[in-house]
Amino acid sequence: MESYILNHLQLKLFPKVLPSLASTILIIISLSFSSASRAQQTASYEKGLETFEQGQFAESYIYLKNSLQKDPDHLPSKLLIGRILLIDGYLNDAITEFLEVIDKGADKGLVIIPLANAYFRQQEFVKVIELSLPKSVDTSIKLDLQLLKAAAHIRLKQINQADDLLRQAQRDFGDDIRLLNGLSQTQLIMKNYAGARQLIEQALGVNPKHGQARLFSGLIYQAQEQSQLALSEFELAYQNAPKNPSVQRALANSYAQLNMLQKAKNLILEIEQQNPNDMQLKLLKVKVLAKENNIVEGERLITELVQALSVTTDAQKENMDWLNLVEGITAHITGNYETAVREISRYLQGSNPTSSIVAILAEGYIKLDNPKLAIKTLELHNSVIIDDLGASSLLCDLYLVSGRIFKCSSLIKQLQEVHGQQGALIFLEAKILHLRNNTADAIIALDNPAIDSQAEEVILLKTSMLAGSQRFEQALTQASKLLIIAPNNIQYMNINIDLLLRNNRIPAADNIAQQALSIEPQNSVTKVNMSRVKFAQQQYAVSLALLNEILTVDPSNQSALLLSAQVLIRTQQLEQAIENLISLKILDATNPSASELLVSIYKSTEQHQLVIAELKELLKIQRLAPQYIAELAIVHTKLKQFTEAKQQLRLLSGIWSNNPQQLVILSQMQRRISDFAAAKLSLQSAQKQAPGYLLAKLEYGRLLLKTEEFAAAEIHIMSLLEAYGDNANYWLLQGHYHKAVGEVSQAINAYQKAISVSPEFTLAYIQLYQLAATHLNRTDILDIFENLVNNTTGNQFYHHLLADLYFLYHEYDKAKTLYQALMLADDLPNKDSILNNLANIESTNDLEQALLYAQQAYELNSNSAEILDTRGWLLVLNGDLTKGLNVLRQAYTLQSNAPTVRYHLAYALNQLGRKNEARTQLQKALLYKGHFRQRQAAKLLLEQLI
Repeated sequence: MESYILNHLQLKLFPKVLPSLASTILIIISLSFSSASRAQQTASYEKGLETFEQGQFAESYIYLKNSLQKDPDHLPSKLLIGRILLIDGYLNDAITEFLEVIDKGADKGLVIIPLANAYFRQQEFVKVIELSLPKSVDTSIKLDLQLLKAAAHIRLKQINQADDLLRQAQRDFGDDIRLLNGLSQTQLIMKNYAGARQLIEQALGVNPKHGQARLFSGLIYQAQEQSQLALSEFELAYQNAPKNPSVQRALANSYAQLNMLQKAKNLILEIEQQNPNDMQLKLLKVKVLAKENNIVEGERLITELVQALSVTTDAQKENMDWLNLVEGITAHITGNYETAVREISRYLQGSNPTSSIVAILAEGYIKLDNPKLAIKTLELHNSVIIDDLGASSLLCDLYLVSGRIFKCSSLIKQLQEVHGQQGALIFLEAKILHLRNNTADAIIALDNPAIDSQAEEVILLKTSMLAGSQRFEQALTQASKLLIIAPNNIQYMNINIDLLLRNNRIPAADNIAQQALSIEPQNSVTKVNMSRVKFAQQQYAVSLALLNEILTVDPSNQSALLLSAQVLIRTQQLEQAIENLISLKILDATNPSASELLVSIYKSTEQHQLVIAELKELLKIQRLAPQYIAELAIVHTKLKQFTEAKQQLRLLSGIWSNNPQQLVILSQMQRRISDFAAAKLSLQSAQKQAPGYLLAKLEYGRLLLKTEEFAAAEIHIMSLLEAYGDNANYWLLQGHYHKAVGEVSQAINAYQKAISVSPEFTLAYIQLYQLAATHLNRTDILDIFENLVNNTTGNQFYHHLLADLYFLYHEYDKAKTLYQALMLADDLPNKDSILNNLANIESTNDLEQALLYAQQAYELNSNSAEILDTRGWLLVLNGDLTKGLNVLRQAYTLQSNAPTVRYHLAYALNQLGRKNEARTQLQKALLYKGHFRQRQAAKLLLEQLI
């Protein structure tokens, strides 16, 4: 980050004024090494906020860094630094700041839009779509996020989703010009030119000088092949948005199409100065140079873009088909596979194919997750690829991946006629047998009389087959033969290391790995295996260092990618782990390990759409795997996608139909999506298969109460008493019944009976507490807890429940006595909330003691909006306005929609003479529709300020 400071100072400060070196150093020192007092830390933040609002980002950055030197977790400073980093293009650093702020509990309404912008500029579009907002945020924030999500869908080619999102936003927010632009874009992509034109005319009616609207107007004309009209619109767009790269490229391309080559070149030069590595720009340059017949410069750019074709003729270079091939290979190399398959397909329409070009096209389809088109492409050019064993093997592998084993088998026969018994074909035959779970037959196939069964390659394949069928001891026996034949063969040593690790023989694996590295220190397979040894020995730093060495040289090493992901997950470096796993999936789409690890990461970070995508990928690999189906149902449920969840649960009901334990789990999942009829059937089936299974019967009773079938529930619950006698779970369920039908006194009695049967039955106490919290039979329940506390010693849970009830009922003296007694315990849970309650109790009696309690609560939990609000408010009441304001700012960052926090902020700002800011906070606080205890005080203060 220090390099950022230096670069920013050089770019932002020095051009404005050129002070002497000494004065410049003094400026930096005075900003960076201020006093450590809290007041100056607060002043640093407020100064940083002021300079930020004035657009002085370098100065603001330094003030904020000074603020964080005093308090590294000062959320307002971290949030503002994130916004500065985003403005200046330090996207990874900005994202890190925003995620840390959210992780520490900041209000999403303040962070989500800058985070979404950072993700979008980083081209992490799925992450933009995954973002969510609390319902209470401002309409403008909701609109901004909807627009960004729609743009992300468009970039992901999910046009219908983008259009639906924009239309919903239009219904919710009205005809915002950005919505009209977005809708015109989706209609343009869907080739509804009339609809797109109508929308863009509506947008231009709002603002005829809007650059983006003019851009889309030009694109519509361009799609309708009205080139001159398109050019006019692009020029208008450029006049109003001269720095917009999309406008610049569209105008340059329009110039090139109309042979206005000098203008195109001038604009290309302008774009190049801003972004010299823009790949679209380089392709545009190739087109312009081709039109100028500038062969020398064109060849240089083509070499740079596609790493050249080894042999090309001048005639080919002048042929537009050849340019399709150039752009196609360029796109393939840079990962733009949609463009690659389009351009190479165009090339093949007018040119004779070669096996290598056909293979590149097929690979592009594979990268686009469309193996069917890859197969179709290879089959279409079968006469070309039959002589190329590599391309033919690719087709055979695709057949195997798609489950068309018979097609691969037929192709092998053709290839054998052309190539004979090649090793590659033997491998393919062995794969077929292995896929058919015929490992023994696969090994026998290698014993063909034409093959030496004791040959190294045959033993090697046998070892692989045995290992693939999890027969690791037998595989190790075979592998040891390889070391007898060739003791210093690195490949064979690595096979043995792998199998020793799988058999948990770590010291032996370590020994061979050290020997192998002494022979070939840079062998990547050996390094992977040594890193596996170190991982098994929990030496994670050493393991990761070895893997990074491998991936620096060979980024596509699948074993290194998978293992490094596991190490990174273990050490909580999740972003890098995800990157490695995605790379692994691209290399091998049939590897479930990568997707399983991605699911675990995405679940832990609540990226639900990505979890769904990975689970669907896993189900392609392992159809009807119940663990994947169940997980998919859970995620759909969490996202309230109940139709999709129900579909998955229907599959599980068939798979788990004979398992009572799983049927109970299934019923709980069905209940979560309100599919009560299905849940009832699952529980009935579980009880029928296991009549004595108490959990199934209890769940059935709860379900009847949930569906308000009270008569049936009463009969069912009574049957439990007859079957199981005086059981705590029975009385708990009986209490639930009485509570559901409004018989509160009977419910209390039932919960008391559950406690009498099982005195430590926490669930019953919680039910009683919840009844008291809703002011139902308050006195009766207080008596129960008071008797419980008086007759038991040492149980903090009971004492805490009673103290909280006293606090809830404003019986502060009684609450205080119990809280203070609880504070004597060494291992007290939730101590921070108790201290916060004590601070509130003492706020009107002993401000000094209240501040002490608030400080102690803050020291235990500095990331709670409630604790920060209490502490900040008490500081303000005590006259420490600057410090109190700083703490309240932090509370606001965590919970910006809390009216109490806004009122406290307004009070502090008013006391500091900042009346306009105070007025704004009060107006927003009073818009809150829920319960607001200090509403009247806020109204009175606002009236004084108007």
